[in-house]
Amino acid sequence: MVRSWTVASGPTGIAVDDPSHRVVVWSQFAQTLTSIELAPGSVHALKLGNHVDRGRELFHATADGRISGDGRACASCHPDGRQDTLVWSTPLGPRQTPMLAGRLANSAPYGWNGDARDIADHLRRTFKNLHGTGLTGDDLHALIAYVQALPPPVRVAPAEPAVIADGKRLFDALACSACHGDDGHTPDGARHDVGSKSEIDTRRAFDTPSLAFVGETAPYYHDGRYRTLRELLIESAGYMTPRKLSPPELDALATYLATL
Repeated sequence: MVRSWTVASGPTGIAVDDPSHRVVVWSQFAQTLTSIELAPGSVHALKLGNHVDRGRELFHATADGRISGDGRACASCHPDGRQDTLVWSTPLGPRQTPMLAGRLANSAPYGWNGDARDIADHLRRTFKNLHGTGLTGDDLHALIAYVQALPPPVRVAPAEPAVIADGKRLFDALACSACHGDDGHTPDGARHDVGSKSEIDTRRAFDTPSLAFVGETAPYYHDGRYRTLRELLIESAGYMTPRKLSPPELDALATYLATL
């Protein structure tokens, strides 16, 4: 190596112009065009991205002391806005990583304890828990814009329409919609004690989560104690459902939930 230059993150293309002794680099991830004059060694960067592109860059930024004190990025726990399927130790007790993509709209307050009134408030609490100094101003707004724009998972065409229809009838008959909304995507914004407090939890009541894409977000409950939706429905009888469900009812309701 004779010489090196630093360019924006995610370089995907390079062009060399011999007559002018210039190199141009396109960084797809950062949406930035960098021009390097080889003779004097000067570097000029032109950022072409918008607010959401800046948010994407921040979401994946490692070693940013504003976000965390140990180098973690938002994407470390939420790859592509999904979840890492892990349960983390927090000051309030064990907490499962929730999915973000397609689940933030109409689901305030935020956090398993429902303490954050909006996404900005939740981010401030998260940065503090991660020992980061916190984002402010345009960067905070850009990160929020990005997480709100995260595309949801691609839907798979549902099978067993008759079973799904039975599950929908059960969803309504058991008053699941009273807490989770008619479509499962609009929670009531309240905290409920559903008998899920563990020995090390500091509180008994937890925020009602959105059920959007719930079939793809195992494990379940705030502490990830259940591996499948069927297991959750069996073990939470009397709390999440008013009665025990028969095996066919369990299959129907779990199948329907997986389509939300």
